[in-house]
Amino acid sequence: MGVVINKVVEGNLIDVSSLPDKVFAEKMLGDSIAYKPKNGLIYSPVDGEITMIFPTGHAVGIKMDDGIEVLIHVGINSVNLKGKGFITFVKDGDKVKKGDRLLGFDLKVLSDNNINDSVIVILTNGGVFKTDLLKRVTICHE
Repeated sequence: MGVVINKVVEGNLIDVSSLPDKVFAEKMLGDSIAYKPKNGLIYSPVDGEITMIFPTGHAVGIKMDDGIEVLIHVGINSVNLKGKGFITFVKDGDKVKKGDRLLGFDLKVLSDNNINDSVIVILTNGGVFKTDLLKRVTICHE
């Protein structure tokens, strides 16, 4: 049986390779997709446990029961804002369900600070699985 990873933000799917950060564009952290957000709310794409909230609120990690890890990262170089314009709705160790609110961010703050607002969803531990993880995972973007 496969795993479905729901859409994390309202917005349009964009080509990851077009992102202005080599780490994301070349998928160095793992297989990924990216969105141009229409609003500043991030929702859990899966059921799982929060394993990491970056102190500035721009990234969150979730581990599913089967071991698949998903990282959601908001913005390129958004860490430079030091948390300005970000809010978290969860903490490390929280259990979440698909559709639970995780993060909020202010698109205007990102724009005013010349921060690319792309939202990237990354399967960070695909290499530990013996089979091609993408054959088991369906990422919904509609």
